[in-house]
Amino acid sequence: MKPNLRAIISILACALFLAPAAFAQSTGGLSGTISDTNGAVVQGANIIVTNTATNLIRNTTTNDEGRWTVTLLPVGSYSVSYEKGGFKKAINERVEVEASVSRTVDVTLEVGASDVFVDVTSDQPLVRLRPQPSLDK
Repeated sequence: MKPNLRAIISILACALFLAPAAFAQSTGGLSGTISDTNGAVVQGANIIVTNTATNLIRNTTTNDEGRWTVTLLPVGSYSVSYEKGGFKKAINERVEVEASVSRTVDVTLEVGASDVFVDVTSDQPLVRLRPQPSLDK
């Protein structure tokens, strides 16, 4: 092998082995617990984590203990929204993700208004057809 080719292969091999370490250092994580106003945990809530600069979206749900975790998020500013039927939606804006840091973001959801159902009934048909007058007379 020529000396230049050997050096290039050595550099590429080092870069390949160091890439995962560099990636791990440029990511962080978010986690938290969702509870209601009485302090009870909220199971099965949907969490949407959105990078405000790149629009990268990650979804997760809370477990039986009301906890959630999203890992390997690129460093940046995020918006975190929380939704569960029967509760008002909550949003945390400008949550910063830092390299090699797992930030905890706890939230309390307020009970929302119950769903509104509209039941429309009618005995009348929507369209009545009338016989057309004949033009052949």
